[in-house]
Amino acid sequence: MGNIVETLIKYLLKKDIIKFFKIENSFFLYKKLDKKINLSKDIIKLNYLNESPFAEEENSITSILSEKNLFLWFHKGKQQRYLPEALLVYRQLVKEHQNVISIIEGDVEKIILIKEQILISSFSKRKLKKNDILLLKEEYGIDKVITIPAHEYDDFLEKSYKFITIYDLLNILNIQIDFKSLGTRLLMFMALPLLISSIAIGLFMGTYLYLLEEEENRLKEEFSRNKVNTLSIKNSVTNNKDENIQFNLLSNEFKYYEKTTAISNIIQVTKDL
Repeated sequence: MGNIVETLIKYLLKKDIIKFFKIENSFFLYKKLDKKINLSKDIIKLNYLNESPFAEEENSITSILSEKNLFLWFHKGKQQRYLPEALLVYRQLVKEHQNVISIIEGDVEKIILIKEQILISSFSKRKLKKNDILLLKEEYGIDKVITIPAHEYDDFLEKSYKFITIYDLLNILNIQIDFKSLGTRLLMFMALPLLISSIAIGLFMGTYLYLLEEEENRLKEEFSRNKVNTLSIKNSVTNNKDENIQFNLLSNEFKYYEKTTAISNIIQVTKDL
């Protein structure tokens, strides 16, 4: 399932159906809920949009609800389907670290804080100082600090796509299913096989289209390379042909020169006699 979700997300990004946004272009907020509850996107906006640092008229929100954990990203611009950079980094880091402060190097340094396997903070800062790191360690009670060099980050981020879950994808696409509603339990029970089949077909078709497009691009690149090679061979043949013509002309000159020399030598010998 992981590979299918990864391929589908890359396809959706390529087609601009969902958009990627960076840590430095957003404001992150983590909320621990009192109990496990299903919150609609509208309810989340109603309750938390006022906590955004951006003006209301230019504000949008991306949310991921997982168990009792609510992850919120506020960003400027109209409401769209967004894939947060911090979510990608978090999903990969949490596979190996329970508590960690991760610093991503660059012109603007990006910081990810994970405590008890939960993403509790992500932000960016120019010229992060040692005192800043010490303050974070003391404030959040996290001792482990890892650094991801700028030249390794692209590869790290590329590998992170496979850790995005199907639930993350459903949240990003704003697809919500309420399995607890008494009025819909029977209907969902009857429709569940169809729902699962539809999701599976959608994932398969998205994966197939993505791979088909990648293969088309590969063949186009191969055709272009072969076209260049063919042109190079054609030029080489033409050059060799020109060289052969020049060689034949030169050979003819030498050939006639040898005959003339021979006749001259015969005449000279005759005179001597």
